[in-house]
Amino acid sequence: MDAASGKGIAGRWFFVTPQRIGRDLTLCSSQGNPLSRDALLEALAGAGQLFTTASEYRVEVNRRMFELRQDRYEALVDLLIELRQPQLARQLDEGRLSNALSNALPPVSQTIISQVAEAMRGLEEDRLALENLVAAKQSADAFLKEYRQYAAILACRRSAEVRKAHSVYENRQRKLREAESACDQAKEQGKSLLARQEELSMELATALGEKYTLESSTEMRSARDLDAAAKRAAERRRDAERAADEHAESLREREFCERAVERYQERVQTVTAALTKYLDEAHLAAAACGMDKEHDEGILRGVIAETNNATLQEEVHRSLTEAVRERRRAARLLDELNADVDSAGRVLQAESDKRDQEQGRVSEAAEAVRAAEREVLGSVGALAEAYRQWCAAVVVLAPAPVPETVPDISSWCEENIAATSPVRAAVDQAMENFHRGVASERAAEEQELQSVEEKLRVLCDEQERLSKGEHQPPPPPYTRDPESRRARDGAPFWMLCEFFEHVPAEHRAAIEAAMESSGLLDAWVNSEGAIRSKEERLDTFLVDEKPQAVLPNYPTLADVLRPSGDRTGGPARVPVEVIGRIIHRIGLGEDSGPVWVDFAGRWRIGPKLGRWTKPAAQHIGQAAREAARLRRLRELEINGTPRQRRKQHSFPMTAACACPLPNGMRSDSS
Repeated sequence: MDAASGKGIAGRWFFVTPQRIGRDLTLCSSQGNPLSRDALLEALAGAGQLFTTASEYRVEVNRRMFELRQDRYEALVDLLIELRQPQLARQLDEGRLSNALSNALPPVSQTIISQVAEAMRGLEEDRLALENLVAAKQSADAFLKEYRQYAAILACRRSAEVRKAHSVYENRQRKLREAESACDQAKEQGKSLLARQEELSMELATALGEKYTLESSTEMRSARDLDAAAKRAAERRRDAERAADEHAESLREREFCERAVERYQERVQTVTAALTKYLDEAHLAAAACGMDKEHDEGILRGVIAETNNATLQEEVHRSLTEAVRERRRAARLLDELNADVDSAGRVLQAESDKRDQEQGRVSEAAEAVRAAEREVLGSVGALAEAYRQWCAAVVVLAPAPVPETVPDISSWCEENIAATSPVRAAVDQAMENFHRGVASERAAEEQELQSVEEKLRVLCDEQERLSKGEHQPPPPPYTRDPESRRARDGAPFWMLCEFFEHVPAEHRAAIEAAMESSGLLDAWVNSEGAIRSKEERLDTFLVDEKPQAVLPNYPTLADVLRPSGDRTGGPARVPVEVIGRIIHRIGLGEDSGPVWVDFAGRWRIGPKLGRWTKPAAQHIGQAAREAARLRRLRELEINGTPRQRRKQHSFPMTAACACPLPNGMRSDSS
């Protein structure tokens, strides 16, 4: 580093080397003084590389250690600078630190983002599906719990028949086994009986042989004749006894029939008397009901004249039953009609009473209406007067004039009091107009607040850059691409030159103002002093294409400017010769060539002329840049830091102040 008192840091350089500091490489001379740039370059002696700008040094460090893309490495360096700033914990800006970390990280692929988003959506869908399944499982468990109880009860009920059938089955099986056992026993008994039968058959054959022998004898034939005579005598006795029994039975049947005839005759006489009595009663009842004709034609003709005709009796019975049924329906209908008549009489009496009551209420309501009309007519003047007083007392709102509203109040009270009050309509319209104005004013104030906040943000960024020792370059024109100078070799012209010590401060300010106004100050100079591609034409350049065009016979900027120590801005260094020739091509003073500037702030580039002034130089020379930085910081501190002004700055919002409505104007029906 090369620094001087009052001038600040005039130059700095950087180096990389595989040598060990203090063992292979010493950074101080034998007297203990730091090595100069030339001495350091000589000490490196091919075992390292020297750089005069931080940008070249960072590029080499990136190439040797990280091998990152230029934009990635610059973001990493910016992050390290942000993290190493003094008092980071006290002035921690989370948003700015987050942006620095985000810029330092590699951009995430859109494919990865899509996959993560799809995975998140899938997780959300799985979560919802899981919740649905859990809910379904809970519902199924609750249902199964109840259904198990129901199934147990139902199985218990249904199993009764099964158990009964099983019991019957077991009983049948038991009986079957008993029957099989009995069958086996019967078979055994059958076998024994067959054996016994054979024995008895043999004994029977023997007995029959003996019987035949006995029957063949004479004694046996006489015995048989006697037996036959005895049998015939016994049969004759049995026939006589049977005839005597039949005679006695016939006598008993005759006596029973005689007694039955007597009973039936007595019963016929009783039934005939009862029938005569019932017919008389039926005749009286039919006469009372107006059915004597049907009774005479049916009952007397059918029952008395032809009592033995069952078909006619059934027909008469059906006709009388139908006649009785019709008469009963007529009686029920008559009862219903009588009930309806009684009910209608009661309703008529109630309606008559109600009519009398309603007539009394109508009279009372008519009197109340007349009283209300008198009260309304008396309130019109009071309401109009209250509206006049409110209009006079209101401050913010602008209601309709009194002469326009009072007639509407009178018409409203007289014709359509149920509609919206004209006073309410006037107040609502005034409030709507007021709110519209407040909204417009607030929108304008918010827009102004956003503009001021944007300016304060710019000032905050400027103060931070100045506090870090950065220089505020001249404002770029809108025609320049902001990214065009990021990776380009070279530097702007104001970084490549500086004033001689003998140039007065006012001349420095005038020359810098003229160069800045004309565009020469911030024009770009690359390492070759020429334009290499069409893309670079999107910027302003100073070129050294015609060395013979140097103006030796006129004063030039070389009388007041010289190449500075810091004349690099990119990967390639700008040679001193290129800077010197460009300085010699710009005249100093009026009519000193096609391109010139003077000490009054005037300038000319071909047919284009102009003039501008500034109080002091700001960009040419490290000392001028440092003084401009300190001066700007003092200006910001004197006016208050932008952050303090940003916190203290606020716009008063318009407050709606409305006079309260009088009591008579608060309701639409007042």
